[in-house]
Amino acid sequence: METSLDSQIELAIVLHVSHLRQELEHLTYYQLLDILNRVIWKNGRPSSLSEAIGDIYKLKSDDVVRILSTLAQIEGYHSDISDYEELFGGNYEKE
Repeated sequence: METSLDSQIELAIVLHVSHLRQELEHLTYYQLLDILNRVIWKNGRPSSLSEAIGDIYKLKSDDVVRILSTLAQIEGYHSDISDYEELFGGNYEKE
């Protein structure tokens, strides 16, 4: 069940994504939400709206790029070469 706090946090994320799109035009709500959940709030969401908004608006465009790049590297490290078969156009089977 979504609370009023969740709705307000969601609105703050939407507004900040809109602001960040001035520099990162392809940034999505889900990418920023992923950064918040996996990195900033990995130990749980803040209990107050002011703390959550502070966390959200603390993220600048260079932070977003750095964190998304790091998350992509981590995901790539844990992937198998066959996960990229479509990208490379080859047929890579696991041995």
